[in-house]
Amino acid sequence: MAKRKNIMIGEMAKLLNTAPSNIRFYEKEGLIEPSEILESGYRQYDIKNVGRLSDIIKLRSMGIPIKDIKNLLDNYTESKYIETLVRSKEELIHEVRELNSRIDDIDESIALAKRSFVKSSDFTIKKKERRSFLLLEKARKNNNISSKNVYDSLRKIKNDNFDFHKKDIYRLTNTNLSAIAIISDNNKEFIEDGNVKVFEGGNYLIYSFYTDNNDDALEKEKELDRYISNNKIDCLNERIYIMKNKSFVFSHKGFYGEIQVRLKN
Repeated sequence: MAKRKNIMIGEMAKLLNTAPSNIRFYEKEGLIEPSEILESGYRQYDIKNVGRLSDIIKLRSMGIPIKDIKNLLDNYTESKYIETLVRSKEELIHEVRELNSRIDDIDESIALAKRSFVKSSDFTIKKKERRSFLLLEKARKNNNISSKNVYDSLRKIKNDNFDFHKKDIYRLTNTNLSAIAIISDNNKEFIEDGNVKVFEGGNYLIYSFYTDNNDDALEKEKELDRYISNNKIDCLNERIYIMKNKSFVFSHKGFYGEIQVRLKN
């Protein structure tokens, strides 16, 4: 019996550390075809098949889609190869940023949850950059926000990456504003429509606290007033109230909040 020159599908799968089902899938997609199919139906693959499959596996590991791999292998040029790799790199960088953002969200949620469990509170002074807030609803200070107004405001944002569930809920005090979400300064359509409130940068006195409900938050404001009075702190009249979304999962569990007041000096 003549010695075989080619290998079977299972052997090629072992050689390239993949599954036979993957090879069959690549065949179905037109990426590779066996060098010979025996009368018994068994597939055999030569050294060129091994090289092509190796390239396919390498490109797939780089996140390149099947259709792009097929186009690249069938119509190969060095410039097309480089262009494909650069595009894949950019997509992977975006994915890494998304993953890092998720990790940051988890870290912040863990830190806030731990503080909520012990119901800790503290006063700090921190420097804040200039911030713009998208107005979600105009109402009296103690009114609840409505989901319809929130929806109507947010749908104007032409940004598919705007995730409302990641946003903290803000409330301003010296106007008729009820709730807001931070947006970029360069979003001109909201500025022109008067739907943006700007808070200038500077040093802010920040009271961080845990509260079981909104009514208890009013007492927190009184505690802040006493702290300002006792320490003779000179503040501006505007205040920012923040409900930290990342501090809780179920609304009845309470939440971690902040009150921010800009200092005059």
